[in-house]
Amino acid sequence: MFERVRTARLQRCAADLSNPLRRDVPVRKIGARWGFPAPSHFSRLYKAQYLETPQQYRDRYRLRSDGEA
Repeated sequence: MFERVRTARLQRCAADLSNPLRRDVPVRKIGARWGFPAPSHFSRLYKAQYLETPQQYRDRYRLRSDGEA
């Protein structure tokens, strides 16, 4: 049960990280918004789930969306 809740929270973080309207929101604030107040803990959990840090994901998504614009 707890694992599903954490996975859902990480999915919400991923959605926020890829949202162009949240580009200026720091990664740490996105993590805190979804219940991960410690940035290092958030980064570790995110990387374990998605195989890249939240910042790497944001950067990769930003490059992809900037290239399409």
